[in-house]
Amino acid sequence: MKYIIGLTLILLFSSINSYSQVSGNITYQNNTDYSSYKKQQIELATGNSYLSDNTFLIEANVLINAKADEYIVTFSLNEDGKTIEEANQRIEKKVSSFINELSTIGITKSNLFVDFIAQNKIYGYDLNDQIPKNAVVKEHLIGFEVKKNILIRYKTEELLSKITLLAAKSDIYDLVKVDYIVSDIKAIREKLFDEAVRIINKKETDLTSKLGLKISSTKQIYAIKYKVLTPSESYQTYQASESNEVIPNYYREYTLQSARKNKTFFYSPLDSNDFDLVINPVTTQPVVQYTILLKVKYKTDN
Repeated sequence: MKYIIGLTLILLFSSINSYSQVSGNITYQNNTDYSSYKKQQIELATGNSYLSDNTFLIEANVLINAKADEYIVTFSLNEDGKTIEEANQRIEKKVSSFINELSTIGITKSNLFVDFIAQNKIYGYDLNDQIPKNAVVKEHLIGFEVKKNILIRYKTEELLSKITLLAAKSDIYDLVKVDYIVSDIKAIREKLFDEAVRIINKKETDLTSKLGLKISSTKQIYAIKYKVLTPSESYQTYQASESNEVIPNYYREYTLQSARKNKTFFYSPLDSNDFDLVINPVTTQPVVQYTILLKVKYKTDN
């Protein structure tokens, strides 16, 4: 069964290995505070914790960096017109153009989906030099807007660049996001659990053999927590720039226009040092990060 990260629409596609390093314009909403908040949802082990005089926990925290098997890129577009028909005709012209362009690189209609998002009324004012002073200018309906998304499944990193260029040829520029698809979530969870159990058993052996601690054979699972962190939740941003101080009185006769200061976005995954074990620790591109925190409760023999 396929599992599509962050995608609310279920699409049945076959899988193939591929690589990508892109987040999309959704990154603009994921500032440092948001990314840090998402990472805080990944609970980390705190070490062996005593619950009482004769009960304590042994914890294991494991991370798997999983490369996506394939990807879905989402483009957003909107058009307006004086009538709904006019707005629809304009947006359909762009959609049809884009679909035709995609066919030139082997992407067929079975690999994409056009999602109707919204149809809105547009209101405005008629303002001109003939309007008398102190007149009441009423807002009225001036047109309609239609919004759609185009979701495209692609397989290789090279195709994404081509898709983006073809979108621009059809006057589509808003690349919203890229969803990372990992096919076998069940196998990943089984691997996480098996490794966590192995670590728990190793810690138990160390406590009994190396420290001489006597532990009851009775034990129970205290907590099992699985978490997933997608690449779009792991991007952070900063702005490396400084401006001169402005003295308002000195510049009161001027309108000051600030220079554009670019933001830098960078991929900042979970720190490997926070885990007992990291599977696939070295990666050259953003990955989907799966974690498990396993806690087992033990009793000491008095």
